[in-house]
Amino acid sequence: MIYSKNADKITAPASLAKIVTALVVLEKEENLQKKITCTKEAINSILGTESSIIGLYAGEKTTVEMLLYCIMLPSANDAA
Repeated sequence: MIYSKNADKITAPASLAKIVTALVVLEKEENLQKKITCTKEAINSILGTESSIIGLYAGEKTTVEMLLYCIMLPSANDAA
């Protein structure tokens, strides 16, 4: 080994999980203009977690493409 920094430090995989989520969506959904309705359950599942969010609300309709932008640019957990 030539260099190591915090090699044994355990960290949360937060952004890695969002990257994988985006990859799975891109592999499985061909229509990026497909409308998605945000559910109350999805929004409530991250309340109190101090997650990075963009402020989606229950019943809001948006496209798969916009949700992907929200996952990758501001790293929004509610979009994931």
